Amino acid sequence: TSLAGLESSQAVLQANNLLGRTVQVKSASGATSSGVVSAVGIQSGTPSITVNGQSYDLSAVVSVSMTPP
Repeated sequence: TSLAGLESSQAVLQANNLLGRTVQVKSASGATSSGVVSAVGIQSGTPSITVNGQSYDLSAVVSVSMTPP
């Protein structure tokens, strides 16, 4: 396996670990919002998370916290 493939696999694992967690994300416009990660998608090998119905790159995540029961 190549280094790029390993990095891609690591990013997918990180995204999957965010499922059900509360995150704060920053949009391309600079606005921040928070919500529970409801889905993880992969497009061209790059994972994204869905928060409040919007898709974000992992790089948009500002903070992560446990979701209260």
